[in-house]
Amino acid sequence: MVARINVCVAIAFVALGVAGCGGSSKDVRGRKQLIQLLAVLRRPQTKADRNPAMLRTIERQPQWSPYVANGSRPDLALVRLGTIGPWGARILLVPFTPPTSVPHCTGTERACARPPPREETLAVFPSSGARKWTAAQIAAGVAFTQTPSDGRWIIVVPDAVTRVAFVLSDRRPTVVVRGNVAAVQGHAGERIDAALWYGAHGRLLRRIRAGFNL
Repeated sequence: MVARINVCVAIAFVALGVAGCGGSSKDVRGRKQLIQLLAVLRRPQTKADRNPAMLRTIERQPQWSPYVANGSRPDLALVRLGTIGPWGARILLVPFTPPTSVPHCTGTERACARPPPREETLAVFPSSGARKWTAAQIAAGVAFTQTPSDGRWIIVVPDAVTRVAFVLSDRRPTVVVRGNVAAVQGHAGERIDAALWYGAHGRLLRRIRAGFNL
């Protein structure tokens, strides 16, 4: 029987709802929820986390320019080295501050119907896109991303998860979670059908449907 993950950020699921077009002073910013969810953000920052050249590279990533345009910035105090991928490269977790502005809307535009989260989010560096996730989205199992090289996939998971099994086309590699990150080296074109989260003593915590092609 699949067990429910007991995370201390259940309130973050409520934070996904944003008030109507006029906004709300009660918007949850989400920084505390990310820290509570991910142990790697609670440990002291080291020189490996704050490599100056790496931080400059992070700030200049063109895929993040839309977020920067809305006032969101990398939260450098929370940048952490998650792990070293099986391909030998560093995988950094990069929180972003909430946007300071949102698109103006009159009540009919898509931006008003589905406004961006007004809370702290988390990205992975390097990655092939501009995906960022709230604490609630990470807890829900949707924090998947791919590196710029084919066949390299990463998932960010809550503290309770100790191993992740990637259900691929014809095999099921299992990797140990380090720094709240699980990374797998696949083959170009290989499909991830699901990810299985395991906790202490091999207990199955959750099955996440994926449906991605490596």
